[in-house]
Amino acid sequence: MNTQNKKPQKIVILGAENIEQLTEVLERVEAKLDKLLSTPNTYSTPTIGEDEYMSVSEVANHCRVSNGCVYNWASSGKLKKYKINGKLLFKRIEVLNLHLKAKN
Repeated sequence: MNTQNKKPQKIVILGAENIEQLTEVLERVEAKLDKLLSTPNTYSTPTIGEDEYMSVSEVANHCRVSNGCVYNWASSGKLKKYKINGKLLFKRIEVLNLHLKAKN
């Protein structure tokens, strides 16, 4: 075992008041964590007004194609792309229309 890189350990002695304060802080943190864990995941693809957006992987799954195919559609203009918060997205209605045209 290499002891040259070991940092000396510090010993901290807490008084009863400090322990009580620390306990209160930990209880608040625990309550917040419990609340976060019990809240259902509400994060989803962004929506702006009535327009609902889909990610590349959502479009690929919906159309049963690869992510690369979706990128090709976007770069060729076959499917209009939107960049929101640095994320490449597509309007759901436009994806549905493209998918319907491809089926017919």
